[in-house]
Amino acid sequence: TTYPLPADAENRFNYFGGGSWESTRNLRLSVRDGFAPWVIVAAAAPRRLIYAHEFAWDREHDPVWRRLETIFRLYGEPGHLAATHGAGSVRGTGAGNTHCNNIGPEHLVAIHTAFERWFQVPVPNREGPPRHTAEELTCLTPAASNDRPLRPLHQIAGEIAAGRTAVARERLAKMTPTERRQDLRRNWAALLGAVEPKLSPTVVTSIPRDIRELTLPGRQSPRLDVPAPKRTAVEVSFERLGLEVEPGIVIPLVLLTPNRETMRPVVIAVSQAGKQAFLDDRLEPIVELLAAGIAVCLPDVRGTGESKPDDGRGRGSSATSLSSAELMLGQTAVGARVRDLRSVVRYLRARADLEPRGVALWGGSFATTNPHDKNLAAPLDAGNAPLLSEPLGELLVLLTALFEDDIRAVSASGGLIAFQSLLESPFVYAPHDCIIPGVLTAGDLCDVAAALAPVPLQLTAFVDGQNRPVKADAVAAALAPIRTAYGAVATDRLSLPGSEAVSVSKWFQWALRDVLMP
Repeated sequence: TTYPLPADAENRFNYFGGGSWESTRNLRLSVRDGFAPWVIVAAAAPRRLIYAHEFAWDREHDPVWRRLETIFRLYGEPGHLAATHGAGSVRGTGAGNTHCNNIGPEHLVAIHTAFERWFQVPVPNREGPPRHTAEELTCLTPAASNDRPLRPLHQIAGEIAAGRTAVARERLAKMTPTERRQDLRRNWAALLGAVEPKLSPTVVTSIPRDIRELTLPGRQSPRLDVPAPKRTAVEVSFERLGLEVEPGIVIPLVLLTPNRETMRPVVIAVSQAGKQAFLDDRLEPIVELLAAGIAVCLPDVRGTGESKPDDGRGRGSSATSLSSAELMLGQTAVGARVRDLRSVVRYLRARADLEPRGVALWGGSFATTNPHDKNLAAPLDAGNAPLLSEPLGELLVLLTALFEDDIRAVSASGGLIAFQSLLESPFVYAPHDCIIPGVLTAGDLCDVAAALAPVPLQLTAFVDGQNRPVKADAVAAALAPIRTAYGAVATDRLSLPGSEAVSVSKWFQWALRDVLMP
């Protein structure tokens, strides 16, 4: 906390902490359920409590201290409350700034005084016995280790998660396809937070349409005697909009429509990198879709593309701070973005120039993967650290297709093979804002994908929890539930790694063929 605190700190104090990668600073569900950190500390009353600050402490204006004093007085034990503090600030350097990860010598003075008063423990002589060695303090001796061998925490967590996922799948297997989809909607909504759009989306900013020609150069043959192929060119209407989906939340989007009079189906493309990444790196399939008479919508849902808070994606980024704050509120960043994308879907379905029965979803990742031979056992914030995956595009299109009826086709690339893969190592290289706490109690991503059958579904280029490309045998095992579900109804509507490769533009043209107007 700042020092000194403002005189009106009672009304301005941040009682719940701020968003941070460090979960103790922002307890999940704490705002939603009303258990601020000070409430947990106060639960110690009427037992003895030492309220400590690492640095300088403004006792007079600290509203938490006033609450603690009131509570201990209500119990009739005001003497069971004590305090200790250091000096300086977390930003200070040198003498007078008591940085300490645990308890420093400055804090021990008041602690020993309290222990002497409460328990008659004499104040120790700091010049007395030497510090204990590590061997003297070790409780897990070699003999105890042999009797109780330690296992890495991620293995234990992985086994627990796999067991819970198996229970969920056993429950789902007993249901009809309709019941299964409803069950997944209900359970994933409970994990994601609010996923229903809050307002009818409204256009709040609009740049007048302009007509442009998008052109792709033909691929030149290496043979000089082969003439250069014709360029692919298409005349399109280019429209830029700001779509208000919640009070104060505006989604910037670009809508590209073939310059023709008929109603058109539309492919909505989303990723963490945003619309500009699609225009830079996926221009060829976009032009091919437009040439086939299919519109393309490129929205930047909150925290992506031009709406991202900063360029960081690591633990100290603003994105992580916002994501952890959502968890305090009982929401998730993924859930908020699902709401955004569903609002975009509803806006497009209401447009007179688009075919409401022809909405398809395209999720992409533009993140570079980690090679399998890279050492991923890297300290936090190390130089040349392993790269993070960006599975948001996959998550959004799968979950939006789960919650929205009549999505005509889905394609995703570069997404997570499974949330379970995050527990295969103590080193996790996925961004904080793509984590959904408790997700494996409802199944995994393959269970969501399986529930989409018979919607045409294309999934490619999977990564694991360490952001490495997933090998073919692991892909086949992880996606078995999807193959089973589609095998029962529409095998030809499923394209997975190992199937005959189909370009994303050809996939959407095939999937939307019955709604394409001549």
